[in-house]
Amino acid sequence: MCDFLNTFLGVVAGAAIAWIYYKRAGDQLRVEAQALHTAVGAIVYLLEHPKAKVEVQRNEQGRVSGLTIAAEGQATMAFTLTGPLLGPLCRRRFSCGLRL
Repeated sequence: MCDFLNTFLGVVAGAAIAWIYYKRAGDQLRVEAQALHTAVGAIVYLLEHPKAKVEVQRNEQGRVSGLTIAAEGQATMAFTLTGPLLGPLCRRRFSCGLRL
């Protein structure tokens, strides 16, 4: 009976230690996988936009910690107003949705 109890306690202790070890390893792997996912996204962006201006950020150990991507662009906007939008009723009650 004593041998069975010792074996059972050994199995339980071994399972607990293995679970703790694999839990820690899984958590570290999850963090590393997220970092790799972010890096792959940055690489794909750079491949899609080869003319992008990129500055690499490094930490104290010299490892890449991030990227700064400069963006330039132009925009045009056009709209058309019709109807009595700027009448005296609109200015007093804001019934047309515009704030003047």
